[in-house]
Amino acid sequence: MEPCNVSAGANETSIILDPYQHAFTYPVKSISLYSMAGIAGLLAFLEWHLGRICPNGNTPRHLQRFHQWLYITYFALSGLGYLMEAIGTTAFSQRSGIILFMVSRFLATLSLAPFLILVNGVGEALWPSRVWRSLWILNSLFVLISLIWVLWMVIDHTDFALTTVAYLLACVHGYGAVIWAIGSCIFCHYRINCVAAMILTLSLAALAVMDISCGPAGHHECYVKCFTFPGGHYLLAFVPIFFAYTLLGMSHTDPPKELKWKEALDLLQILRPTDPPELPTQGEPNL
Repeated sequence: MEPCNVSAGANETSIILDPYQHAFTYPVKSISLYSMAGIAGLLAFLEWHLGRICPNGNTPRHLQRFHQWLYITYFALSGLGYLMEAIGTTAFSQRSGIILFMVSRFLATLSLAPFLILVNGVGEALWPSRVWRSLWILNSLFVLISLIWVLWMVIDHTDFALTTVAYLLACVHGYGAVIWAIGSCIFCHYRINCVAAMILTLSLAALAVMDISCGPAGHHECYVKCFTFPGGHYLLAFVPIFFAYTLLGMSHTDPPKELKWKEALDLLQILRPTDPPELPTQGEPNL
């Protein structure tokens, strides 16, 4: 495609090169992604460090560590996803960097797994029920199908791959916001989690919608439907996401003792293959 001449003021135009042929087309996107990777990596490190020096005496030690490592994994996967996407947009075009974009979006989608484990653990602590066993199965299938779907979108529908990932992340964080909102009636510190999840939900949904008209897909029409400058929606989305991640990093310091993931552990016991009964050896009586 030809470069797009986009209005940048009353008498000025800005030339935007084709993102499918050129790297670093949206500098704002690259800078935002590197910033997101930095804050996610920093929060993962702080989760590890603070968990070692500030143990919570109200929660069994093994469950406290599990709770801590869920946060670490969530931030680490998210940060690596942002970093791969940042390198891809900086050094490669949308076509030549397809492998990096695939890894990036796979990691971002995989980060849903530790997040769902955290949220479902809270749900079990609030409303103990056998229903959670079915929800664990459904959530596992959801993550698996999401991973396959995202990989397919990256390969066959590149224009909408980031939109798909953003929608999936928005839906799951919205689910987390609902559970944390109800949980905040019992555990006050979940109010921070709820606010962070709501900000993430709205920001990711906005990113999904705006990327179609202001991202690479919008270059086909020279961004005529983009209400901001090309790539500017990344700044609008990632600034609140940056703030929401910081809130989540501050919110986990007091996991309630009711967090036990009982239904998930019981389900694992059921799914674990059992050893076949031993047959009596020759010469021994069959009792």
